[in-house]
Amino acid sequence: AAYADLVALCQFLPGPASSQVGFGLGLMRAGWGGALAAWLAFTLPSALALVVLATMATTVAALAPLLQGLKIVAVAIVAHAVLGMART
Repeated sequence: AAYADLVALCQFLPGPASSQVGFGLGLMRAGWGGALAAWLAFTLPSALALVVLATMATTVAALAPLLQGLKIVAVAIVAHAVLGMART
């Protein structure tokens, strides 16, 4: 029941619910040290990868076609989500 409540709360809050649930689980199980460890293990690697890729994208011209393709895929994913929400 506590886990379900935590997930519901994290889905209500802005931001990535998965990171918030991990942080909350760490906090519940091991206090602030556990919350920090959960954040370091779950969120920090993604954040670092994002920073590295963003830096590379602005400095490596060969990545321009890849970024254009990712933009097209992002538009398609958002359009699919909007259509799915419109149906329900």
